[in-house]
Amino acid sequence: MNTDCAFYIGTTHEVCQDYALSNNNSIVISDGCSGSKHSDIGARVLNITAINKIKELDSLFYFDEKECILLARPTIKMLNISNECLDATLLVAKFYEFNDDEGKKIQTLESMCYGDGAIVIKTKDGDITIIDSIYTDSYPYYINYMYDKTGRYENWIRNHNNHKVNVSTIKPDGSIIKNEEFIQQTRIKNIGLLHYRENKTWVELVGIEDIEYIAIMSDGIHSFYKTIITETSKYNKSIPYLEVLKELLTFKNFSGKFVQRRINKFRKNCAKKNWANNDDLSLAVIYTGE
Repeated sequence: MNTDCAFYIGTTHEVCQDYALSNNNSIVISDGCSGSKHSDIGARVLNITAINKIKELDSLFYFDEKECILLARPTIKMLNISNECLDATLLVAKFYEFNDDEGKKIQTLESMCYGDGAIVIKTKDGDITIIDSIYTDSYPYYINYMYDKTGRYENWIRNHNNHKVNVSTIKPDGSIIKNEEFIQQTRIKNIGLLHYRENKTWVELVGIEDIEYIAIMSDGIHSFYKTIITETSKYNKSIPYLEVLKELLTFKNFSGKFVQRRINKFRKNCAKKNWANNDDLSLAVIYTGE
């Protein structure tokens, strides 16, 4: 098994508000809110707090998002910046291995997304399943809303609670199957369950001998465009995010800093194709192989 992560700035940002971390069995990313001051700092503090907290847990089912925010706040106070800097999405994933009551080794993967972003699962048959958490009016849920006692959560519930989850699969031949008709608890192939509510999307995967990797990424994947130059004009054309993913997720191997290598190569290829991304992008992966 190996884990790795990487992130980089979008063309419209002065500072990168995405951040990512990985350890031996866990990955975490955050995307700070562009409208909240110092959210680049808040995203980093939230990441560090979350990855330290999930080390203690036997399952992400026990992850307490309120505790995570409250543990991050003393650092923010020490830096003398507003709690609003913690307005950030949070995506986490962890690999678990334990023995059941009969001594049989059990391996599972779990992932959670608070706000917008994507959870991606590649199975060994070559299918890449993308679980895309989006908020249709571009006002995602931030854990910090719930616990800042300013009424922002109530305002969000009244005016911006527009959560949608799309599930798509990229087949080995490059074709795409979209499935947007599902209930709030849906089976993913034969490997696990997808759940979602207004403020959270989570995935429980079993039978992971069929899984090659699980990845989490920020909504920057939706911000790619191609610059078209003709004899008389120059304009930008949006690129469907599933087409971007076909290019992004072409890992050659999973040794060492494999995500950072892939991001570096991806950015070079984007430059050759006149592709760019408005928003920051973060990507983290747990590879389940040897």
